[in-house]
This record gives sequence, structure tokens and C-alpha cells, in this order.
Amino acid sequence: MAGLIELLDYALKRVFGSARLRPYERAVLDAWRDGLSEDARAILDRQLALYDYAQRQSADKSTCFFCLRDRECGTWAADFFFPLRTAEEITVARVILARTRGEAKRDMRADVVMGDGRLLSVDFSKRPATVFPKDVQLQEVAVTDVKLFVNPMSPDPYRTQPLLDASQLRGWLREWMKRWELSDLRQPLPQGVREELVGQFDSKLPPDYLELVGETEGVQVVHCKVNGLSQVWTLPWPDESFYILADIEGRGAVGVRQGDEDGTLHYIDNEADGKSQAVGLSLRGVIEKELELADPAKGH
Repeated sequence: MAGLIELLDYALKRVFGSARLRPYERAVLDAWRDGLSEDARAILDRQLALYDYAQRQSADKSTCFFCLRDRECGTWAADFFFPLRTAEEITVARVILARTRGEAKRDMRADVVMGDGRLLSVDFSKRPATVFPKDVQLQEVAVTDVKLFVNPMSPDPYRTQPLLDASQLRGWLREWMKRWELSDLRQPLPQGVREELVGQFDSKLPPDYLELVGETEGVQVVHCKVNGLSQVWTLPWPDESFYILADIEGRGAVGVRQGDEDGTLHYIDNEADGKSQAVGLSLRGVIEKELELADPAKGH
């Protein structure tokens, strides 16, 4: 793997001058690769050889990989993609990194994110400079834990069948069905799988959200999309990051802050430069308010 990483570094340096993979980024890719099968490693190596730009965003909390010569990867051969071809972003592995110098012990979490059969990004729980200060190019890095959540050589393990009979919905979801048009309903994930996915979050999830995913793995209600557990994605901001539970088309998103233990929801407003505002503990309440504002006639 070291040779492949050096090749990627060479391409980045040749095209973009100072752009190079940093030790902590290398460590994450090495740790993930070491846990893959031989066939999966070969696919990852092909992708890394084609990526010619690694863009760091949100104060370096997200490292995104691009092929600038073919941004949509439309010319890639089929064997350059993993069989896991999810349309949504999916966290396939988690690596815990720690610095090996300095008196204070510091570590951070790194999530490997895939989508449409390829590596998309590595998302970090903290600003890397707070863990590996100043000399991030030279800092020695230790991997203290690796968890492989999903095998990229298998089809989507979270894909469930459509929920064809919406009359199976209960409680307030049945009320939603009467008031608004619901679509993209799917059978809920098995309870054991739901528990595993919930265990991957370091934040408390709202009880009514957990109630919803016990009925359906996500739902589209008018212009609001409530994500199933397998569809939750991470929004990394410089000072805080969010698990996005719902997307509001053209407006923003609703999520919980990483590391929060009380399940407080935050509304991230696209029209306010992505600023977030606490909006309570009920996802149902947030979505209903949004729908009623959009169509007051259906508010009751």
C-alpha cells in the first residue's frame, strides 16, 4: 500500500504543488485496506491510482477524493468499483487515531465513507490540528482501533423491500399518511441491525426518530426526506459536526450534533450560511412545522 500512497502523493504534488496526503490520512487508508480482502484491496488500489486530488474541507475535518480528469468517474471500468453501489453515502469503517508524541493523550475518530461503489472521503471527529498540532506533515500517528462496518465486496446490506401496504403504519405515521403524501416507504431494518447502526452514533437519537425507523427505513413526505438509519450522513463543520436525520429540499437539513447526549435537534439553514439553530427534541415536530409553513391549509 505504501507504494500506491506514494504514487498518489506524487500525482498530487505534480499537479497541485504542495498537496500531499498527511500521515494521519495515510494511517486511516492503510488501516482500512489491511482489513479488506485481496480483491477489495485491488479495487481500492485502482481507485487511489486514479484519484488525482484530495481536497480538505471544514478546517481539514473532511478529506474528499476526486478524479479531476473524470469527475463523475464515468469512464472507469466496472472492475474499478466495489460491488457495494449505494446511492447514499455509507460509513464502511471507523479508525481511531492517536498521536505518539506530546504529553497529553489525544485521539480522534476517522470514518471512511463510500458511495456508488467508490471511496468518497475520510471524515474526522475533530480538527486534526488539535490532535496533531502544527507539524501535521511530520507527526507520528498510531492506530488504536479499527472497526469494519460493511464489506464493500457485498451488495448493500441495508437495502430492504418497498413497504407496499402503507396501512401497516401505526401511530403518528398513520396520521401523516392521512395529512400528506408519503413515498419511498421501505420495510424497516431488522431490529438487530437497527441496534448495530444506532450503536455507531456517539449521539443520542430522538425517540420519535427511532420510532419512525422501526416502521420504515426512511420516508419522503412532500419536500422533506427523513433518512433511514442506513441513510444518515455526516455534515462536518469546522467547529462541530452533525448527523443529518432529515433533508429539507431547498431549505436545509435537520440533525443531531456529534457527541451530544441529550438528542437535541438542530436546523441547519442553507439560506443563513449553514448556521444551525436548536429546535427541540422531536423530529416529528420539526417536520410537521416545516410542512405546515409550506401549506397552512393542511396544518390541521
